[in-house]
Amino acid sequence: MSHTYTIPAIISIIIILSSSILILFFKKDKQKLINNNKNNKNEDVIIDDSLKTTDYDIVIDLQSVDTFVIKDASWTIYVNKNLLKNAENSETPLDSLLEGSIKFRTATIIGYFKRGKTFTANLINNINLPSGSKTKTKGLSMYISHTNETLFIDTQGSNTPLSYFVDENENEELKKAYNIDQADETIKLNNLHLARKKATESFIQETAIGLSNVVIFVVNEMTWHDQQNIMSIQKIIKTQSSSQIEKQKIRDLYVFHNYMSISNMEDLMAMIKTYVTTPFKGYFHTEFDDCNEEKSEYIIYYTDAENSTNHYFLCNHNSEFGKKWNELVGKIVRSKIKSVTNQNRKFDTILLETLKEKMKTNIKDPTNLQIVQYINSENQVVDIQSENSKKPNQFTYKRQTGIPEKNQKTLKDLEEMFNRVKPHTIDINQVPVYSIIPLIKNDNEYEQWKYALNNKDIIFIDNLLVVTGSFNPTYDILECGKTLVVTFDLPDIPASDFYHKIRFEESENCRYLLISGNRILRYRTLTSNGGGGEDKINEYPSAGVKIGNSLNLRKGGEFYLRIPIKGNFGKDYLSHFENGVLTLTFKVEIDNSPDENSKKNNK
Repeated sequence: MSHTYTIPAIISIIIILSSSILILFFKKDKQKLINNNKNNKNEDVIIDDSLKTTDYDIVIDLQSVDTFVIKDASWTIYVNKNLLKNAENSETPLDSLLEGSIKFRTATIIGYFKRGKTFTANLINNINLPSGSKTKTKGLSMYISHTNETLFIDTQGSNTPLSYFVDENENEELKKAYNIDQADETIKLNNLHLARKKATESFIQETAIGLSNVVIFVVNEMTWHDQQNIMSIQKIIKTQSSSQIEKQKIRDLYVFHNYMSISNMEDLMAMIKTYVTTPFKGYFHTEFDDCNEEKSEYIIYYTDAENSTNHYFLCNHNSEFGKKWNELVGKIVRSKIKSVTNQNRKFDTILLETLKEKMKTNIKDPTNLQIVQYINSENQVVDIQSENSKKPNQFTYKRQTGIPEKNQKTLKDLEEMFNRVKPHTIDINQVPVYSIIPLIKNDNEYEQWKYALNNKDIIFIDNLLVVTGSFNPTYDILECGKTLVVTFDLPDIPASDFYHKIRFEESENCRYLLISGNRILRYRTLTSNGGGGEDKINEYPSAGVKIGNSLNLRKGGEFYLRIPIKGNFGKDYLSHFENGVLTLTFKVEIDNSPDENSKKNNK
């Protein structure tokens, strides 16, 4: 039986076949694109499939730098269940957990949110700490590497968003601590929470750096903010005093450039040329794999010897090239960290001293800290969820009449899904064993924990968020032979509104010049244009006074400076204040040893 086809039928068959081929092609191409996007990130990557998921050994939850302005508040130290057998109630409990912390060197990993810090920690230690887009690191999270005799500190990423949902009980406590009245309390609380978050992120990073022998800073493509942070750490390394070196010296900075999309050597070299050799002066090194008989496997890294900095490079771990490269980088860096000199001091001592020191940026006069048994101790595994998951964070939309039924159903389905899912949480799977609390003898000493909020002022002008610093006096330190002169600009501040003295810090064997005060912003109004009118002095900000939008606002508020004075200059000094300029003059002391006594002379 024969079949005959008309020309239109043949054309229809060709169109159908062509469409099927195109559909298959695009489907395959789409899947390839999805796979490529998945493989271009070092997130949710398991370094080695044979490795079991590892929990942090110790987590120190530094909720906020100003936690202790609230009476009886504390920071909690969580401990891995496997270490509980070593937990002791002693003056140095962390040393007990580490089975002798003196032998450990400390390496800290810092960086902005979602740059690959935990991935880098896993690579260096050949472990599998939880990482990726669905996990977050809390405070100071520590892993003990007995193989390398190194305590690795992973830090909470900075630049994370501030939660809109805040515990009402916390708000009430903060209003009491900061004397926030009902007038504009919502705006003032918003300002306070923003300021606290900004200060806490800096505090956690500065504390982590202060604890370290080696600092590992993780970046992606280099930005100006990254470069600024690197230069800041380099400055800390170069300007460490002899007393700091004896206690805890930062010996090296390792910058890890995590290039998640790079899968071959040529593209890697282009990235290095763009983001490393252009902004940083240095030279290249090669390191070969000693375990490879042919020694054909190697990496390159870049050294800035003048600033004790090595730059290492990571590639796409899901590619064949990237996996080999990254594993060799981890192996070589492990070896280099192991060669760093140990700190030879108990970790508890270093931790408490560093926390107190770094809080001085935001806390007026912190007391000493101590580690005690967990205040509300319950021997059970805890699961700390983010604040958002505990609050009524619901799907909301503007309900209107006349919306098509299809749209209404879509919104309803989305609302149901949104309210069903849970946000990504910070899971702490360790047991709360210890607490860090201030060493306070009486209630009056809580005043010492006054938070210098004005140093992080955040105000609203015509609904625009403006971040400013409060007034911070500019000053010069001048060495003139056997005389040291410190001169400050204190405009529009009467002598009764500031105070200065010398304090000897025994733990640091150093004298500090402390100057504190309050600059109140004022303006003058005239009651008449003629000569008979009276001037009126007004203070602001105040009710009824609207501050216009300006990029150069006058700054007021409380200030507090703490300036180290060289040991060969005496504890006694002369002071002179005139036309808004304060001058303090120190003379060389015959006996160079500092002591606790201080005295000031006013002229």
